[in-house]
Amino acid sequence: MKVRTRPDSGTAEAATASTRRLTRAAAAARRRTRATLIMSAGFLAVIVLVSVLAPWITWHDPLDAELVNRLQPPGWLDGGSWSYPLGTDSTGRDLFTRMLFGVRLSLLIGLAAVACGGIIGVTAGILAGYYDEKIAAVGFGRVADIQQAIPFVVLALAVVASIGPSFRNLILILGVGSWLFYYRIVRGEVLKIREESYIDAAKAMGKSDAGILISHVLPNSFAPVIVIVTLFVPRLIMFAAALSFLGLGVQPPRAELGLMISEGRGLIQQAWWLTVFPGALLAGIVLAMNTLGDWLRERLDPTLRVRQ
Repeated sequence: MKVRTRPDSGTAEAATASTRRLTRAAAAARRRTRATLIMSAGFLAVIVLVSVLAPWITWHDPLDAELVNRLQPPGWLDGGSWSYPLGTDSTGRDLFTRMLFGVRLSLLIGLAAVACGGIIGVTAGILAGYYDEKIAAVGFGRVADIQQAIPFVVLALAVVASIGPSFRNLILILGVGSWLFYYRIVRGEVLKIREESYIDAAKAMGKSDAGILISHVLPNSFAPVIVIVTLFVPRLIMFAAALSFLGLGVQPPRAELGLMISEGRGLIQQAWWLTVFPGALLAGIVLAMNTLGDWLRERLDPTLRVRQ
């Protein structure tokens, strides 16, 4: 004889309440993520806009020194002037103007270095993945292994000692130092793509290797490149600021955030604004870019979407 048991109503209610709490927590997390993304995107949009319009929205020259106005505090502090809203540096240059031009230069360095490293790395990765066992693949692989064994700072010091510090050389150092990350990821993607049936069909139709690489391999391997770009722009901006801070990047009197922090570190007790404002702006830019890069990686990576 079978005995029917009635489910425990208390247990069912507890499970339902737990499910509701988890649902509300997930919804709250999504709202926080969306708000963070909106704030990051808005902040970066404003930064890019004011950096592009910097020559027209500032009333000082970033290189114009006025010693009579040196080390003026921000406008809202005693002794400050709203003609210099964020104060002046040790030579009387307007800090607000120099920060706008410094952001402009930092963004230009990051984008140019990413473009340089991306072109080298993507080209090498496609060739090495498509011609896997050929001399080109072996050569690229050995160069990447050797470079990865050398710390980036040591490599940068060696290059600067050889060719000297400058804006152009800084972009060259960052680009050459980052190409191997594109190379390894793109090569892995191309190794999978070249086994696809549409590649065999293109070969059967008589397409040349160059045509296959441009028409089929490159477009289908571009998604991870976009993710790398979004994650590497803030990283290279930080590297550029660090090298300029050490005197190995942008040289005075140009305005660059890392160089501005370096110039103000000796006066941090007397004029704290020389390091705090450029440092906060640099940190905000990098944080906002990393937030957007992580979101884009989650959207483009199918394995992360499955986990979520």
